[in-house]
Amino acid sequence: MTTHILNSAMMPAEGYYHLRAISAPEFFQGVVTAYNRNQLKSWIGYEQNAELIKQETGIPVEICRDVTEIKHGDDMLIMKLKYRVSTQYKGKPVDPADFDYFRACYIERPPIPAFNDLMSMDIFEPSAQRFIQDLYHLTGGKRWEDVERKRIALANTDGIGEEWHKAKKEYILALQYHFDFDLWRENYYRENS
Repeated sequence: MTTHILNSAMMPAEGYYHLRAISAPEFFQGVVTAYNRNQLKSWIGYEQNAELIKQETGIPVEICRDVTEIKHGDDMLIMKLKYRVSTQYKGKPVDPADFDYFRACYIERPPIPAFNDLMSMDIFEPSAQRFIQDLYHLTGGKRWEDVERKRIALANTDGIGEEWHKAKKEYILALQYHFDFDLWRENYYRENS
């Protein structure tokens, strides 16, 4: 695993990122830790940023203006200038307080539970409904309103009887069409053979 240091929050690859704000000391300690583990890769493109990192950590950071390359599972330490640099400030020294700092983790694709595992949750609990909605959007779903309409129709039944069973089946089928890869693959091959 590599820890990349970047001087902006521009994401360099298609995929999924978990990004959180950190303090300046956490950023600089992260640089030291990655350096000591021989896992540090610099994509810092500005001399002032490299100088600041060296000043705060004692670690010389190479300047790199190449396109950032990251791999699945890599971490990133990002320093983002709080203000837009005008020509009068370009090349001037910077201070740790001039930046916002972030740590990010990159994965190529989101981890998706198996459909049966997803259905083992209590899908009627609000927290489970929120999880399913977030996972639906994270996995590229475009028609959440259709799924939500079926869930609301289920919620509007009296909770027993034929109407409830029919509404539940329609709701689960809507989820299955999106989340069940085996069903999707089976339908795809049937339609394209």
